[in-house]
Amino acid sequence: MNIINEIQKQTKEEPIHNVITNQQNNNIKGNKNETKKISYICSNDMIKYMSLLPSNKTRSYFVHSLISAYGLLKKIRIINPKSANKNDLTVFHSTDYIDFLLNAENQDFKEKLGKEKYEKKLKEYNLEDDCPIFKGITKYCMLVAGTTLTAVHELISKKSDIVINWDGGRHHAMAQKASGFCYVNDIVLGMFKLSRYYKRIMYIDLDIHHCNGVEEAFYYTSKVLSLSIHRYDIGIFPGTGDIKSIGSGRGIYHTINVPLQPGLNKVSLMQIFERAIKPAKERYNPQAIVIQCGGDGLIGDPLLHKNDFGNGWNLDLNSYWECINNILKWDLPTLLLGGGGYSNTNVACLDAFITAKIINEELDSNIPEHNLLPYYKPDFTLYEYVGKMADKNIEELIKIRHKVPIESKSNMESTSINEDSNDFDNKNYKYVTESIPYLEYILQEIEKNISKIEIVN
Repeated sequence: MNIINEIQKQTKEEPIHNVITNQQNNNIKGNKNETKKISYICSNDMIKYMSLLPSNKTRSYFVHSLISAYGLLKKIRIINPKSANKNDLTVFHSTDYIDFLLNAENQDFKEKLGKEKYEKKLKEYNLEDDCPIFKGITKYCMLVAGTTLTAVHELISKKSDIVINWDGGRHHAMAQKASGFCYVNDIVLGMFKLSRYYKRIMYIDLDIHHCNGVEEAFYYTSKVLSLSIHRYDIGIFPGTGDIKSIGSGRGIYHTINVPLQPGLNKVSLMQIFERAIKPAKERYNPQAIVIQCGGDGLIGDPLLHKNDFGNGWNLDLNSYWECINNILKWDLPTLLLGGGGYSNTNVACLDAFITAKIINEELDSNIPEHNLLPYYKPDFTLYEYVGKMADKNIEELIKIRHKVPIESKSNMESTSINEDSNDFDNKNYKYVTESIPYLEYILQEIEKNISKIEIVN
């Protein structure tokens, strides 16, 4: 089956936005039995161009086809995204980079620039290897940015309380170059726009890779609190996201990195929520939330599991949903974005599952009949894998050295005499070495930094 042909066929015969226009349900019941306005970014043109991305070919088509097959598009308000323009993109990206990017597939532009200079520019802007130029890239870049800017408009205009944009979430793109399958950073562009209306935005990144592009953009400001949960190790892209990266200047303590080992499971993820995400939110008191829901943390995602099965995470659909659901309970304007995920069927299952949960629908575990059903073999069910990986975040121990008081009568008697001297520390405390789980060590360090965030009421 040629998926792109199927997209074009669907566009001609059954445009999604036309099929569901008269069946939209603009209001649904939220977690607190309050009416929530939920919107979903989608159009056939968007699906067509998002499906051209080399790293995720046809994924957009898989995602929206499955969500449509479950009947969810008839129960949610569909928003047709508007393409961004050059001025929108240069709010964050350099003009030189965008000028080249938007013309790179044009043959006349190539000839005018000359082969040598053209290839030099490709290298300068990292438009090679994992970020190659492809046919349709100009329209793709305009649309991927446009989807998130359209979603942000829904929030700031108060038309929606929650907006879902599964084709956004390109968190690696840098101001002056492409990075990690990402050409333009729709997240940064969206949060720049959000920040005109909300003083404090909390960004939560659940992708298995660190959000280097987003972190770079907001490292020196307190307008965005960026919290990223990611794999961090030698050889794991992008190599950033160390726990010591905490922001700088006005942004000090407003960057929170949770660098993790392989095997992260639901129990550990919820521990991170309770001890990092939730306390950071309470301390910072954000006015809007942006969540990047990259699906490459799912069990068996092919990118990190390709050569070493023990290199990824151990998350299932419910792991993602429990974390996201707890965030939605904060009852703040929220934008949900996609991101990584390199099995089209797995990501489609995740996005369908989360979409259904948000609008209070339960999905049959059997994949419904639709033209992509054969790709869900062998069991044709809604991603029900059971992870067997050990969680090294719990199993791996870290040795820490710290001071403990020496309990003795003589020390207690000497307290009033020596408590202000260095000699007091030496006589009344001793150093001990203790082994604690890696995750516990990470969370203790993060808790210290969260306590230093300026409290905002």
